[in-house]
Amino acid sequence: MRKVGLLTIHVSKKFGVPLDRFFLDTSLLELDGEFTKAPKVVPGRGRNSFSQLIASLTAAAGSRIPIKSELWPGNTFDGHTLPNAFKAIDRVAPPGSIELIMDRAFPTLSNILFLQNQWDKRPCYWISPLKTGLAGKHFKNLVFSIWESNSWQLIEYRSAKEIRDKIPPSLTAYETTWVLKEEIKPELDPGQKRRPNGSIRHVEIPVRCVIFRHEERAVNEKTGREANRKKLDMALQGFQKKINLRSLKTVEACENSLRTLLNGYKQIKSFVNVVFSTNEHNSVIMNWTWDEVALAHEEKLDGIFALLTNYDADRVSANKLIKKYRERNQIEVNFKDLKGLLDLERIFLQLPERIEAYVFPKTLAYFVLAFLRWYAEEKGGIKTTEKKIQESFGDMLLIGNKIQLLDLTAYSLGNDTSLAEWFWTTLGLPNPIKVVDELNSETLVLLDQAIDDWYKTWLDQNAIN
Repeated sequence: MRKVGLLTIHVSKKFGVPLDRFFLDTSLLELDGEFTKAPKVVPGRGRNSFSQLIASLTAAAGSRIPIKSELWPGNTFDGHTLPNAFKAIDRVAPPGSIELIMDRAFPTLSNILFLQNQWDKRPCYWISPLKTGLAGKHFKNLVFSIWESNSWQLIEYRSAKEIRDKIPPSLTAYETTWVLKEEIKPELDPGQKRRPNGSIRHVEIPVRCVIFRHEERAVNEKTGREANRKKLDMALQGFQKKINLRSLKTVEACENSLRTLLNGYKQIKSFVNVVFSTNEHNSVIMNWTWDEVALAHEEKLDGIFALLTNYDADRVSANKLIKKYRERNQIEVNFKDLKGLLDLERIFLQLPERIEAYVFPKTLAYFVLAFLRWYAEEKGGIKTTEKKIQESFGDMLLIGNKIQLLDLTAYSLGNDTSLAEWFWTTLGLPNPIKVVDELNSETLVLLDQAIDDWYKTWLDQNAIN
C-alpha cells in the first residue's frame, strides 16, 4: 500500500484533499472453499458459517480515500494493526497534529501507549467507542449510579434526520474517567519456563469517557425486548403443552429440549427462570418466572453507549465529540461500497497472497472513485456517490454501426452522461468522444472513396449500355 500513500500525497498536493483527520475501522470478509494452506483464514462461528478474513481500512475523513488496507485472521481482532495504520498516516499527513476516529477494537492500553509515545513527533487526538460488552459489571454499575444521582445532561446534538424531521435533541451525556488496564508480561528467554517474580507489570491509563444515552434508541430497545418477551412466553406455553408426551417424559429430556428453544431468544433468555419438577404421579411439571428486577435494570442500559478520547472537555465538548464520531459512518460507506460495488462480498480465492492481490486493486479502484466523488462535491458542487460515478463510466459503450452495402463501420458513444462529461472537461482527461471522432474520420475517408468507386462503377455501366 506504500504506492497508494504516494498517490495520496500527490492528489492532496495537486487538488487540496485534506489529510489531517482519518478513520480506522475493520470489517469481515467471507470466503468460500477449503483453506488448507491459508493460515489467515479462520472458520467463522456457527455450523454453516463461512471462512473469514478481517479487513482493516484507514481512510481520510471527508474525501474517504483509502490510505491503507490490511488483511488479518478472521473471527477475532484485537486492534494490533494501529501502529501500521499510524505509520501510513504519518507518511501522507502534512506536519502538525492529526485526528483519528477508531473502531472499538483499537483503544487497547498498548495502542494508547503507542500513540502517547508518538506525541512529540506527531500529536494524535483520538476518539473511539468503549467496548461496553468487555467492560462488564463495572460499566453497568457506573450507569446505574448516573441514574441514581440523576446526573444526565442534555446536549444539543441532532442527526441530519432529526433536524429534517424537526425532532428535538434526544441525547443526554455524562462525563467521567475510564481506566484502561493491561497486564504486560516479558518474553521468556530460551529454556526459561517461568517468569521471575515481579517481572509482570500491571499498567493503567486513565482516559476521558463520555457516556451517552439516546432516548429514541432506548425506547426502541425496550419495545423490542417486550416483544421478544411476549414471543418467548408464547413459546414456553407451547412447550408446556408438549411435556409428558413422546420424548419429553423426563426432567432431563425437557431441560435439554428447552435449552435448544431458548437459544432462539438470546436477547431475553437470561431474564426468565424455568423450573422442571415431578409430581406424585411422576409427571413432569413446568413453571417459569420473569426476573422483573433484572428487566428494570436492563431498561436503564437501553440506548447507552460510551466514547473514549484524549480530547480535553474544554477543547471538545460532549456535543462536539458525538458530532465528530458520527462522521465515522463515512468509512462504513467505504466498506459497503468495497463489498458491493467492487465485489468483495464473497471471495473465492484460496492462497493468502492471491487474496491480497485480489483485494489491493479493489482498494485502488475505490481510491479513484472516492477521489472523484470528493472532487465533484468540492470543486463542482455536484452531489453524487461512488456508485453513480462507477455507473457513469462503467455503462459507457462504444457502438459500431455497420453500413452494409459499403462494408464500413461508423462509431458512436452510448450511455454517455453529463457527470462523465464534467470529469472529462474539468480534469483534462482524454475525452472518448474525440476517440469516436478519430475513428469516424477514418470511416469518412473510406466512405468518400467507397462512394467515388461506386459512382465510377455506375458511370462505366451506363456508358456500356
